[in-house]
Parts: sequence; structure tokens; C-alpha cells
Amino acid sequence: MIEPIFGLAERLQTALDAAGVPCALIGAHAMAAHGVVRATSDLDLALCISLPELRRVATLLEALDGVTVELSPPDPSDPLGGVVNVEGAGDLVQLVNFYNSTRADHELGQKIGEGALRSATAFVPGVALRIVDLPHLVALKLYSWDRSAPAGKSYADAKLLLDANPGLTDQTLLDACNAVGLRPEVEAFLRFARPGP
Repeated sequence: MIEPIFGLAERLQTALDAAGVPCALIGAHAMAAHGVVRATSDLDLALCISLPELRRVATLLEALDGVTVELSPPDPSDPLGGVVNVEGAGDLVQLVNFYNSTRADHELGQKIGEGALRSATAFVPGVALRIVDLPHLVALKLYSWDRSAPAGKSYADAKLLLDANPGLTDQTLLDACNAVGLRPEVEAFLRFARPGP
């Protein structure tokens, strides 16, 4: 049975598609689609747009029936470029933006976000949402990890995805991460995830 939250997410995807704003499923639901099941109460969709566009998206979604919308603007200390929370019928969908123009390295986040969105396809039968592919989902985790805690949650999530998908080769992951500017991060992660003897 499809969770009701997917209905809200599909409505948002339809509205965003009509506005010319690509989005795709990330977070715990995308991890579950790639074999790592973890309890969660919300659903995350990735965006990669400028702050003015993010504000436009928030205004656009406020016009949908039965939802409340809250925009959290980006912080220069955060790799993310702001979040739009959309609540409806007790469900929460977070639109997570990967383009943070307030950061000096904003081009890296933009490149990673755009690469992840290009990789997304419909994946789960009965669900119209596009889902970021496995190598790019790991790349998003590596981009958002807390550098002060290299074995923290993002690293742990990326390792769970690697362990659950033995068909994902190191070279495929290196190629995907290198294409979006994350080669040093993925090399460090692979040393952590696959320690030598």
C-alpha cells in the first residue's frame, strides 16, 4: 500500500513540473527505494534553484488547496540553499535546495544538485515521483556531511547504501562523484567504508 504522504509529494511534483522546476525524491524514502529502510515521518524532495526561484516556488505552492508553506532561507554556514516545508493533512514534505548562492562554493552545490536531478527517474511501481539514482544519492550524502564529524549520519547513511547495493562498484561511484566535483570526498569516504586489512 502506498503511503498517503506520496500523494502530497506527487501533487508538489506536478506543480513544480508545471512551473519548470525539476525535483526528485531524496532522503529516507529514496534510501528505502535503494534497499535501506529507516523510519521517517516526512518526505524530502531535492531542488537546485536560486533563492529568488525558491521564493517563487514557495509562493506558487501556497496557492495549492489544503497545504501550509514555510520557507527557511539559506544560511552561509550550511551547504543547503534553503528549505520549503509543505504540510498537508498531517504530512510534511520538505523541498531541500542544493544551490546556496550565499556560499563561496555555491557552484559545487549547484553542480551536485543538477547532476542528481538529471539522474532521477520513476523508480517505484505505483508512485509517479522521480527518484535520484544510487550513485548521486550517495554523492548528495557526501556533499552534506558534517566535516567536523566524518563518521556522522551522512557518512553512515552513505555506507548503508553501499552495503545494501553490492552491485554499485567503487568505480561507478567515483565516476559519478568526480563528474560533480566530489572526488576527494568520495575517495575519503571509500577509505572509511572499505578499510584495508
